[in-house]
Amino acid sequence: MSTPLYKCANCGAIIHRLNLRCGYCNHWNVDPANPQDPPSAASPPARTPPAHSPPAVQAPPPAPAPAPAPAPVAAVAPVVAPVAAPPVAQTPARPAAPSAVEAPKRRLFGSKPEVAPAPPALERRGGAGPSKPSIALSPKSRVLQSVMAQPEASSAWEKGRKSFNSRSAPSGRDEQDSLARIQAVMAVAYWVATSDDEEEMDSDEYDAIVDTFAELLGEDVDEDELESTIAAWDEAIEEDEEAFLEEAVGAIGQGPMRRQALEIATVVAAADDDLSDIEEEALGELATALGFADRESERIIEKALESLEE
Repeated sequence: MSTPLYKCANCGAIIHRLNLRCGYCNHWNVDPANPQDPPSAASPPARTPPAHSPPAVQAPPPAPAPAPAPAPVAAVAPVVAPVAAPPVAQTPARPAAPSAVEAPKRRLFGSKPEVAPAPPALERRGGAGPSKPSIALSPKSRVLQSVMAQPEASSAWEKGRKSFNSRSAPSGRDEQDSLARIQAVMAVAYWVATSDDEEEMDSDEYDAIVDTFAELLGEDVDEDELESTIAAWDEAIEEDEEAFLEEAVGAIGQGPMRRQALEIATVVAAADDDLSDIEEEALGELATALGFADRESERIIEKALESLEE
């Protein structure tokens, strides 16, 4: 026997019995044969019935996502308290070296000196007075002119003389290099010629050297400027002789002026007809500094000496 079905008096939804609230519109359907009052408890909210279709079945809620695994916690290294370093004795600061605050010295080679009054005779290696004896320079002059006329270095002498005799300082690098070369050639000749003078040479020898350098520099030479240059060489030699020779050789360079430097130094040192043992030793040291082998330097020196005797 089947169970009778009823319809909601309000929305028409099928209900299974009377004295029951409609599951869709919450209407209380009273049974006329056994009327009852609806219960006082709150009823569930009404649902809207679908049109001519059974109520929809709700899908089950999605399963909650699994909780992420806890990240590993790095072990904390124990903190070690730093050990206090023993106190360090404070060293007093050194005063600045005198050379750090002094004005830099001028370049010996490649610049023009400031002409200053000549120092007293006792303070100069030359010790020369204003008067100059007449000295026969013809053999020496002939050899020097021949050396300077060599084609591979004649242009350097011309440029260097022009820069030295100019009233203004050399501006271009080429002018500075040419001036530095001839200054350095004369400087090493001066160093050799004065190597046997323990304190100062006599005035005749000094004047002969000045005259020789004046010949190398030409007729327009300013002798005050030349003597200021020689005074700067004296100071540098007294301060550090090895550094002076090294700087001069570096200014001469690796070109043909190396040979001319050794030839001119030989001529200047032997111009007084007396080449001392100390001067010969200085010539050998100069030749080594210029990069000549012993046999080659001996040939150059001997040839220069023979040229003086011709």
